[in-house]
Amino acid sequence: MTSRVYSIHTEGRQSKMSEKFQMCCDECWHTGEKPCPSMLQCFTSSPVCHKSDECSSVRKESMGTLLRKELTRPAIFIGTGTCGLGAGAGKTLSVIRSWLEHGSVDADVIEVGCVGFCAVEPIMDIQIPGRNRLSFKTVTEDKAAGLLESVLLHGNVPEDLVMAQFRSDGFQRWEDVVYMDEHPFFGVQTRWVLENCGIINPVSISEYIANGGYIGFSEALRGKTPDDVCTEVEKSGLRGRGGGGFPTGKKWRFAMETPADSKYVICNADEGDPGASWTGP
Repeated sequence: MTSRVYSIHTEGRQSKMSEKFQMCCDECWHTGEKPCPSMLQCFTSSPVCHKSDECSSVRKESMGTLLRKELTRPAIFIGTGTCGLGAGAGKTLSVIRSWLEHGSVDADVIEVGCVGFCAVEPIMDIQIPGRNRLSFKTVTEDKAAGLLESVLLHGNVPEDLVMAQFRSDGFQRWEDVVYMDEHPFFGVQTRWVLENCGIINPVSISEYIANGGYIGFSEALRGKTPDDVCTEVEKSGLRGRGGGGFPTGKKWRFAMETPADSKYVICNADEGDPGASWTGP
């Protein structure tokens, strides 16, 4: 899946986004290519290699943009995972781009992953400055233009397409639209690993870091021993998702305690073989 940001200011927008985690000033001595141990803290809050209210303000503004807490123009999210594309999201995306271009409407278009509700794909979210993000269902190509005109130009929410709105601090809610955590499908779920799937740009490392990405990894590298890490994973109860459900922490400890000059990590990222599911407690 490819992911793009589209607007009538495409080049400037992409350039600005690519600079989010670069040096904030001449006093800063680390970059994304040559990070310091406190890189994540520097990028998400304020620099630690030097003191500067101006640089702290720049970082805060960058985080607000990446977290979409400070929108200056509408943002349109379209699910282009496998299920979305199978339901016609590619055609919907083409209509969105065409509608924005022909209408000279300035907006960002962000391709996101699947939220798990494949039965109502294609799913499109729309967020306008100052208002909660809205999620719409079954937005096929024949419905996309009408939906965009209704929400972006008139501020109206079609009842037959709207699914829910996201809770957001500081944004105005939409009347008569349920929250995502009240929706029959999403309300009973607590998401951990896939918490941001379908919400953020899946190919933007900047957005991932802004949403807390790599924090646990950074803490493990900087403040824990290998034994500490294995013990914590063992206590978590994390298990493999294959038929055996083998405890992950124990597997890591076996690798740590095995004498060897070289050790290798083999990651199976696809449990697609028939019967490869674990239904244990």
